[in-house]
Amino acid sequence: MAEGPRRGTLTLGILLIAVGLLFLWQNLFGSFSVWALMVRYWPVLLILLGARMMIRYFL
Repeated sequence: MAEGPRRGTLTLGILLIAVGLLFLWQNLFGSFSVWALMVRYWPVLLILLGARMMIRYFL
């Protein structure tokens, strides 16, 4: 079976779960702001995705 179509599905799944948990946390405990957190730390996502791509390239 080719690995091409499955590429990134794990990362996307983890990302969707994390975003869903953040929104659930905000709905249950209103003092938490998902948007403020996303606006502040969005570059970390780019860094992690880039690091993952480099690790997959070299391994």
